[in-house]
Amino acid sequence: MTYGDKLTRNDVYEAIKFERDFPILVRTALGETRGGSPANAKNVIFTVLNRVRKQREAWGGNIWEVCFKPKQYSYWDATGLDYLSYYYVKATIIPAIEAIEEWRKGKDPTKGATHYHTHEILPGWAKGHTPCHDDGMHVFYNDVR
Repeated sequence: MTYGDKLTRNDVYEAIKFERDFPILVRTALGETRGGSPANAKNVIFTVLNRVRKQREAWGGNIWEVCFKPKQYSYWDATGLDYLSYYYVKATIIPAIEAIEEWRKGKDPTKGATHYHTHEILPGWAKGHTPCHDDGMHVFYNDVR
């Protein structure tokens, strides 16, 4: 386990509720990448799963809570939540399933990242932290506590 992990990957995987968590996970990934590549969407999914694994009260204890915490995932804080069309959702369902399976097996290119930002914005929380992954759309961090 890395710093602060309280659950195993298998614990998180087994707790996923398809009817509640999966649609929210897909919409979060799509909304955060706004039509980006499947790889970009997968990386957002990895950050949600990594936050669940760490079980930080400030981040939430399950996928639903993590995604809906205020000021965590900008898609849910935004007004225009209808942005996603059926086409985008349909195109991300298989990559989302793949992401969950890859993450469970320890294949996480974000290296356990729990935070990220776009290249255009450097938020205050990122100062003093070291990026661990860059997917061309977002810069990821695994050292934010």
